[in-house]
Amino acid sequence: TPKTISKSELLSHTNQVAGHDAAVYTTQSGDLVVKPCLPAEADFYQAALLKQPTGTSKSQLALLKRLSVFLPTYHGTVDIDEGNNTAATRAVIIENLTRGYKHANVLDLKLGKQFWDESSSVEKRTRMEESSKNTTSGTTGIRLTGWQIWDSITSQTIKVDKAFGKGIKVDQLEIGLRSFFGLGSEADAEVVSQFNSTPAERVRLPVKAVEHIISDGILPALKELNDIIKKLEWRVRGGSMLIVYEGDPEVLTKRVNNDHVDRLVDVRLIDFAHATFTPGKGKDEGYLAGLQTTNTLMTK
Repeated sequence: TPKTISKSELLSHTNQVAGHDAAVYTTQSGDLVVKPCLPAEADFYQAALLKQPTGTSKSQLALLKRLSVFLPTYHGTVDIDEGNNTAATRAVIIENLTRGYKHANVLDLKLGKQFWDESSSVEKRTRMEESSKNTTSGTTGIRLTGWQIWDSITSQTIKVDKAFGKGIKVDQLEIGLRSFFGLGSEADAEVVSQFNSTPAERVRLPVKAVEHIISDGILPALKELNDIIKKLEWRVRGGSMLIVYEGDPEVLTKRVNNDHVDRLVDVRLIDFAHATFTPGKGKDEGYLAGLQTTNTLMTK
């Protein structure tokens, strides 16, 4: 049985850029994220990282081992006592991927073309099919769910919410990515602001440093993920990829120029509330399509 922790012992997670309205927390130290979850999400982490999913072949287990590098470190589950005599909320405890950055720039990319799973009601399935069809997800397998970027001029974090990703057309995906990496134009900033609830000022980051992060950090990670996902027998509905890098221009430049920095950027897969292993059923085509689209956009 998971131990119980009082909600008052937790802090609100300030670097959350997408997801449901349900609160996500961090521990007091900031090292760990405590995320309320469905039982299936805890089951997924248990199976993927701690024990072998039933019916899994040796080759699939080898793929899972390679995949584990791209998952947040899992620290089990906990029950959050909300007080007010309400039932405790089950949560997964995972590493805080934004820890260790002075100002974390964070992008949440939703991967896949199908968002409903077999347990969904007819109403939810219809709604999710419409959501996929009417956004970039339906054709490309990705949607920009939201991002944050540090503006060193104003010393503020600019947050772009999910309205942008839901409102844009496929040819505008590049605008979002350029903006997230501090490479956008004034015209790009205007497009982002049209969709966002608050104006998204243009942020500039050192071009060479950002190009280095993409070429030496993100593209190799995407290549390895592509090699894994094209053979992995699983289904993920509504999962995301999180990309995190340093948003402070001076710190970013120092990191890029320092050969001893262990990580320039984090590329991780998250959100497994609707993920299952499916031995013998082949790869998840929509999820793979999303990875390939991301790779294509990053090489532009």
